[in-house]
Amino acid sequence: MPIPSAFTSGSLVASSQPTHAERIYRSLINSMGGQYSKEIGSRSEAWCYATAMAMGRVRNTFDRVRNQMDPRLAVELLPVWEDKLGIVPGSVDTITDRQDAVALKHDRGRVGTYNAITVALDAVLGSEFVAYLPSVPQSNSTSPSTANIFPSFASIAGGNGPYNFLAPTTTVKLVRLTQASVITGSPTVVSYVPVEGVVDRVSAGDRIVMSANNIGLAESVTIASATSSTFTVTLTKAHEAGDICTTGPFPFWISTQLHSLIVVTQSAAEDPKMRSMVDGVMRQMARATATWDIVPVGTGNSVAVFTTDDPVLGRPGYAPLAPAATF
Repeated sequence: MPIPSAFTSGSLVASSQPTHAERIYRSLINSMGGQYSKEIGSRSEAWCYATAMAMGRVRNTFDRVRNQMDPRLAVELLPVWEDKLGIVPGSVDTITDRQDAVALKHDRGRVGTYNAITVALDAVLGSEFVAYLPSVPQSNSTSPSTANIFPSFASIAGGNGPYNFLAPTTTVKLVRLTQASVITGSPTVVSYVPVEGVVDRVSAGDRIVMSANNIGLAESVTIASATSSTFTVTLTKAHEAGDICTTGPFPFWISTQLHSLIVVTQSAAEDPKMRSMVDGVMRQMARATATWDIVPVGTGNSVAVFTTDDPVLGRPGYAPLAPAATF
């Protein structure tokens, strides 16, 4: 606690150290020559006191400004920190609770290392957190070298994978199929119309991604011949009327290299708040291209197989059937 004195007025801090004003006052008094009176109440001493108090207030203001830049010390700007980091304080949270929450989220930064993410998940989940598996494995192994890749081999020159590696500046031709095409394995004539607003029509030799709007049916093929309303290709999949086809860049090549499993207890996997906390950590710390699933722990050191209610909207449901991975 501060020792009350003439220098603590307007400079109260939780410290027994001399205030800035007192230190400045002592320095000014010591710098005065013998020709000046240093007696309390003299003109020269009063000048030293007034100057020290003014400069002390400036130093105190600097300290408060510096404190606002530290989430552990911020008070006046604490609501700004919370808004910046997306934190909503609880109705009974104290200033210290709010500072701790801000500091925890601030310290995570965007460092997506294994240790940093593990520590952060453990901090928010505690005993509900089981393991962080940094890639979806094959053959019950978490080695990144066993990541699933689709298509397994992508070539700029060709192949029927759902991709088309081109420069972003490539002119895009966009067409819509006017009838279904179900003949595969041999040349077939496909009818099309340009998508509204697109003038260029496809030509022989163009590499085109069929059914670009449906990745399950998408494939890349080379046009053998073309007219203003049809083109001839050899397909490996059937395509539906209304599907969109494009000659533009279509760099579809996916891998589980950056897909992680966050293993938690069964109760945490079913708790929306817990899942939200995990998502918050991963959104802040994982790479922009990373994806993850929150999964319940199975028997022993295993992860249960899970299914999704909606493959597009996310993974809201789990159906444990058998071990999908061990750790």
